[in-house]
Amino acid sequence: MYTNSRDPTSNYHSIIVHETDVLVTANPVSVETYQGSSVSLKAYPDYRASVKPWWKYYGPFSALDELNKRGLLDDGSAKFLESSVAGRTLGASLDDARQVLTPYMDRHGDLFVSLYIPDLEKRPLKPSRQAVVREIASLSLKHRARVTGLKQRNLLLGHKPLRVLEIGYTSGGTSAFAWEKSGCEAHAIDYFFGDTVESGGRHKYIADMIGSDVQFHVGDVTKKTDLPEEYFDIVFSSSVIEHIADLPAAFEEIKRLLKPGGITMHAYDPYFHPAGGHSLGILDSPWGHVRLSKDEVLDYIRTMRPHEAPVAVPWVQNALYPEHTQAQVQRSVCGAGLRLREWKTAIVGKDVAGQLTEEIVTDVLRSNPGLCVQELLTRKVSFIAQKER
Repeated sequence: MYTNSRDPTSNYHSIIVHETDVLVTANPVSVETYQGSSVSLKAYPDYRASVKPWWKYYGPFSALDELNKRGLLDDGSAKFLESSVAGRTLGASLDDARQVLTPYMDRHGDLFVSLYIPDLEKRPLKPSRQAVVREIASLSLKHRARVTGLKQRNLLLGHKPLRVLEIGYTSGGTSAFAWEKSGCEAHAIDYFFGDTVESGGRHKYIADMIGSDVQFHVGDVTKKTDLPEEYFDIVFSSSVIEHIADLPAAFEEIKRLLKPGGITMHAYDPYFHPAGGHSLGILDSPWGHVRLSKDEVLDYIRTMRPHEAPVAVPWVQNALYPEHTQAQVQRSVCGAGLRLREWKTAIVGKDVAGQLTEEIVTDVLRSNPGLCVQELLTRKVSFIAQKER
C-alpha cells in the first residue's frame, strides 16, 4: 500500500511503498467480482457506504428518509426503506420507492418543496427557517473571510457592493444567499445538468422564506450567457469544476463576465480521488472508477446496480469528466488569459492513502496516461485566478 506522510524536518511529502494489499470490510462474505477488459474489480459490500451516503441522492429514497426521521413513516414503509438501502446498491427501483412515497405526499404535501420529486434530489422536504438562517450565517462568515483575504493581498479593489456570480445552485442556493448576507449583489447561474433537476425548486422556496433579492439565472457558462460583460467583481464556484464539460470555454465566458482586475475563485473535488466518482459513480472498491475506463464504469453500473442504472448511467456519462486533471484545469484557466494567483491542494488522510495498493496504481497509470500518484491522493483543489486590470 501507499502511505502519504510528511517529513517534519523538511517541506517534502513522501509516498512510501509497501507490498501489502489491505482493505478492511465489515462483511467479507459474498464479495462479487466485475471483470473489465484488463482489470478484475472486487465489489466489497460495505465499501461505498464508508465513502458516502450514496442512496440519499436518489429523490424518492431521500424523501422517505426525511419522513422517517420526522417519525411519519409506518412500520412497513420504514422496513421497505431500510431493506432497500442496506446493501451495496439499491434493493428496489425508484418506481417502487415512489409508490411507497405517494400516499405520504398526498397526506403531507405541505412538507415538500415541490410535489415533483426529481430522481436526483437529496433534500426534497422544506427546511426550517432556523436551519436555513444558521447555514447562511455560517457560509457568510466564510465568504467575508475570502473577501478580506483578497483585499489584504490587493487582489480585489472593487467598491461596495461587490457583484458576485456563483456558478451552481442545484442544492438550494444557500451559498448565494450567504454572498447577499455578506453585503454583495449576488447572482447565481446553473443549467441543471440538462434539466436533470427541476429549476423551480428549493432556492425559490428559500428566497421567499427569507425575502432575498438574489438573482437566479438558468444558463450554461460554457456558452455565451445573457449576463452582462465585465459586470462581476467575483465569479465563484464550489464542487462545480468537475461537472463542467468544456473548461476552456467556461473560463473564456468567466473572463468575459469579470471586470478588469476581477477575481474567479473555485474549489472542487478531483475525479481521481476515492470519492471523485461522487455518490452515483463511486464503485465498490477503492479507486474503482479510475481503474476502469469510463465505458467500463458505465457497464459496471448497468451490470452491478440495475436499479440505479437508469439514473446513474446518464448522470455519470454527462456530468463527470476524467480528462480534468489538475494540469488540464490550469491550462484552461491560463489559456483563457486569466492569471493564476493561487493553487492549493488537500491530501487524503492516512487511512485512505493506506488503501492505495501497488496493483491499483499500476491499473490506474496504465489506463490513464499522463496521470500521477499525487492526483490519486488529492481530495480537494482550490484556486484563485484574476483578469488583467
